[in-house]
Amino acid sequence: MKFYLAIILSLALLTPSSALAAGASFKLVSDKKNTMRIVVDSATTPINSVGAIINYNPKLVSVSGLDFSDSFCSLFVEKKIDKRKGQIRILCGKPGPAFGVNNVAIIKYTGANSSMSLDPQSQILAHDGHGTNIYNLK
Repeated sequence: MKFYLAIILSLALLTPSSALAAGASFKLVSDKKNTMRIVVDSATTPINSVGAIINYNPKLVSVSGLDFSDSFCSLFVEKKIDKRKGQIRILCGKPGPAFGVNNVAIIKYTGANSSMSLDPQSQILAHDGHGTNIYNLK
């Protein structure tokens, strides 16, 4: 009986860690000409905020705007396009958890989208009460 109790207790204690170990990822998805979606995929791990930083070469790309009409976010802290530096910064979230594949924003641009890339300082925060960054978790 003690053996089974120990196994059940071990599984209960390991579940949150193993769930976070899966991590989460960002993707830049080209929808159609001159639009690029920022997508977050957390699989089954609940998230509630992201900090997406997209870098681009301002000599090759001109960003004209951001569209949040299909975003999972309902609260926005930062929505910034730095055309001189070639960087987009979005900090947003929602009060409750989100799971799976969710849109963050749509980038409207002209030029070569191949110069757009996600900055390694981007963050995807778990809805775990600690704000654990699960982006690029290995």
